[in-house]
Order: sequence, then structure tokens, then C-alpha cells
Amino acid sequence: MTQSRELLRVFWDGHVVDRAELGRRVGLARSTVSSMVGNLLSAQLIEEVGSGESTGGRPPQLLRLNARRGVVLAADLGATHGRLMVSDLAGVSLAEAEWTIDMADGPYQVVSWMLERFNELLGDTGFTSEDVLGVALGVPGPVEFSEAWAVAPPIMPGWDKVPLRPLIQEHIDSPVIVDNDVNVMAYGEYWTQWRHRTDNLLFVKVGTGIGSGIIANGRIYRGSQGAAGDMGHVALPDHLETVCPCGNRGCLEAVAGGRPLAEKYATDGTIAGLIEMVENGEPTVAPALRQESSVRSSPAQSTS
Repeated sequence: MTQSRELLRVFWDGHVVDRAELGRRVGLARSTVSSMVGNLLSAQLIEEVGSGESTGGRPPQLLRLNARRGVVLAADLGATHGRLMVSDLAGVSLAEAEWTIDMADGPYQVVSWMLERFNELLGDTGFTSEDVLGVALGVPGPVEFSEAWAVAPPIMPGWDKVPLRPLIQEHIDSPVIVDNDVNVMAYGEYWTQWRHRTDNLLFVKVGTGIGSGIIANGRIYRGSQGAAGDMGHVALPDHLETVCPCGNRGCLEAVAGGRPLAEKYATDGTIAGLIEMVENGEPTVAPALRQESSVRSSPAQSTS
């Protein structure tokens, strides 16, 4: 499986190669490559696309990823939004949309909503659930990756250790991956932009919650119970009077996350309202947010 994955990575990068070049890229014997290519051709994951230049014998057959062999469903679920996409196997978006949601509605209602929206998006692409080769779901809380469930997520009441993989597979018979949303973002950024330049990366997301994804030696570092990078619940000594939804006091997220800033500055008290005010150039909001950022980050600013 690992060797097949290495072969597929060559094609995922967009390369069109013959068997000999493929073997050189992955460092495998010609016989091994030939057998693996045969399996991938049988599974229709790659396809032959004509002949290359001859070096004296019969011209070699060129191979590439069969991007339309099936589709992948990807969902980025935040505390207040859901962004869903149907992509081909090369990661090209075929249909996507974003909606307002509330993760506090619980896993059964949110997953049911997600599956309905996926069916609508699939209808726009001409594919069906039978064509789905995988589902990837990012959620805004710590995740036990092997079990595909959230672990004591601070802003996801009712989600703790709910088995999401079988919940999804009741309707879509394909592999399901569930991870922390920032881990998903970090790996996407690393894979598409940085993996040929570095093996280590820190990705920080500031939204309703605040978190980070850690890439170490080219792999996601998750830590115990998926809590690595959960910087939003690090306590700020100067703000211990502020109660966080997680039950602790002074959490970074409770001070500088989207919700407290929206309650403080947005006319309607919502994050969507705050974003709209910034986008519309409300003269008092942007300077205030910049000042907030300066105050939160400066150790000289203390209210204790």
C-alpha cells in the first residue's frame, strides 16, 4: 500500500511519465513498477495517454492520473460555518458552497445536514454517491484520529467521542477521515505550497476559535488525544476574569477569538456582522481590531 501511494504521488503532482521514468522517481525495480502499474490501471486510477519518444525500441506508453475516476468529498466545519466541496482525484473543485451552521446543534443533526448538502453538490457534478472514493471532514476541536471522533471539544457540545466514521458510512460506503480543522488546513498548505521546500511548518488559524496545526518531518503532529496545537486554550495571566466556553478562565480564544470581538464591536453581536462591517469599511471597526491585536500581543499591556 505504501509503495502504491508513492507511485500515485508522482501522478498527483501532475506528471505524465512512462514506466521507466516512474521507476526512477520512486526507486523501485522495473518488475515491481510494472506489477503496481497493472493494478492501478485495472482500478482505473491511472490511464495510458499515448506514446513517448522511442530510444531505439518500441515507444513507451505514457501514464497519468485518471482524475475523473471518482470524486472526494471534503467538509470544513467551523463553529458557525460549513464549507463543503466535491473534488476530482487531482484536487480540482467540481462544486463547492458555504453555509451558516451551528455546531452546538450536535453531531447527528450536523452530519445529516452535511450529507444532504453533499448530495446536492454531487447532483451539480453529474457524479453520485457510488462514485465517492473518500470523505474528509475537519472539525473545530481535538480529534482522536484513529477513532475518527472528537475528544472533549470545547465549542462542540454533544460531540465528545461520537463515532463519526460509521455515522457517515451508513450513507456513503467509502473511507472516511476525520481530523481537527486546523490540521487539515496545515497539511493542505504544506502539501500544495511547502513540501518541496521544508519538512516543518506551523499553521495558525484565527476565527471563532484559535488553533494551530503542526507539521513535523512532513507529518501532522497530533499529540495526546489530538490536542497538539490547541493554543486557543492557553491561559493569559492578565485576563483570568474572562470565562471561556471550555470552563476555564483567561483562554486566548475567549479573549481574542471571533466571538468576543464580535460581541464587543459588531452592531448585531455576530461574527458575520463583524466581517460585514470590516468588508464595508466601517471606519471605527478596523482600527479597533488592530488596537486589540496590539494590546493582546504586547507583554507591556497588563490589567492585573
